[in-house]
Amino acid sequence: MKVCFISPFIYSLFDDACAVNFGGAEVQLFLLASELAEDETFNVSVVTSDFGQEVVCKFGKIHIFRTFKPSQGRNFFKILVNILNFLGALKKADADVYVQRNAGVETGLTAFFCRMFRRKFIYMLSSDIDSNGRYISENGFSGFFYKFGLNSADLRICQSQEQADVLESLSNLKSLVFPSSFSIKDCYLAEKKYFLWVGRLISLKQPFLFLKLATMFPDKNFVMIAPRSSDSFDYELFREKVSNCPNLDYVESVKLSEIDRYFNEADLFVNTSEFEGVPTSFVQAWANGVPVVSFKVNPGGLLNEETGESGILPVNEESLGFCAKGEFENFSKFISEFDSMTKDRISKMRGFCFEFSKKHYDIKNNVLKFKKIIINTD
Repeated sequence: MKVCFISPFIYSLFDDACAVNFGGAEVQLFLLASELAEDETFNVSVVTSDFGQEVVCKFGKIHIFRTFKPSQGRNFFKILVNILNFLGALKKADADVYVQRNAGVETGLTAFFCRMFRRKFIYMLSSDIDSNGRYISENGFSGFFYKFGLNSADLRICQSQEQADVLESLSNLKSLVFPSSFSIKDCYLAEKKYFLWVGRLISLKQPFLFLKLATMFPDKNFVMIAPRSSDSFDYELFREKVSNCPNLDYVESVKLSEIDRYFNEADLFVNTSEFEGVPTSFVQAWANGVPVVSFKVNPGGLLNEETGESGILPVNEESLGFCAKGEFENFSKFISEFDSMTKDRISKMRGFCFEFSKKHYDIKNNVLKFKKIIINTD
C-alpha cells in the first residue's frame, strides 16, 4: 500500500543540512512516516516545500517530492502556479492514502486532489483551533480551504477526546482519537539541572512569560530553545530581555536528534502557550521523566489543577505536572515550591511521567494502531 504524508516544513527532519524550522506537527508526521517505512507492506512518500533539494529525492526508504518555495509569490499567477505544482507533486506520489496534519490551504487542496482521483484522505488535527472553528473564522482564504478539506476528509484524527467532542459538537463531524507519539527510551537521566522551555517564537506561545519567571527566580537556571518564526513577533525586544537574564541560556535551534539531551537534563518543562493541542514537547518531557508546569494548556485534563492543603503542589506523586489555568501567581508558585518537595516524592513523580509516556505515547506501539487505521481507511 502506498501512503503519502503532506507537510510543507518537514524536510529539515530528513536532511540535517537544511536549517528550516519545524514544529510538533512536523515531528509527528516524520516519526509516523519513518516507522511506517520500516514495514515492507507500505511504500511511503512525503510531499514538502522546495528548500533547494532535488525534485524527487530519497532518504532511507522514503521518497520525497518537492513542491514550491514557501515564500514564492503572492500574486494571482504565482498562486495558481503553486497550486498546480502542489497538485502535481501529489500526482507524482501516486499514493492510495494521503495523510496531512495542521490546518492550512494544503488541507483543502489535498482533499480536492483525493476527491478528483478517488484516493483516500486522512486529516490529522494539530492545535485546538483546528477543531473549535477559530482557524476557519480568523484565516479568510486559508480558512475556507481548510474547512473544505476538513469536511471532505475520509477520516479525521484528533489528538484527544476533548478535541473530538468539540469537533463533533460544532461541526457535526466524527473522528478517531490517536495520541501524539515519540521514541521512548528504556530509561531517563536522574540528575536534573534547569527549567526548560521549547517552542517557536510566536505570540500564542507567550515566551515573555518564561522570561518573567527567569527574572523572578535569579537563583535558578533556565534554558529556552526558541527558533525564530515568520509570525509578527518582536524579536529585538525579546533579545533585549534575554540579555538581561544572566540565569537564562537561550538556544535558537536544536536538531531533533539532539533535543533529547535538553529534556533529559531538565528539572521541569514549562509551557506558557495560550492554546495548543497535545504538544509533542509534553510527550518529550514525560518520556524523559520530566513533569510539566503549564500556564494554561491542559490537554485532556492530564495535568493537576487542584491545590493541596499545604499549597499549590499536586496531592500525590501520580501526577504529570500542574496547570495554573492562566493564573500567573499559581504558575510561579509551583516553580517556587518545586524545590520543597522531598527527593523521594520528586523521584516518584518522574517515574510516573516516564511510565505513563511509555504506556501511551511510544511510537513503536502507536504505529501498529496507525497501520490498522490506514488499512481500514483504504
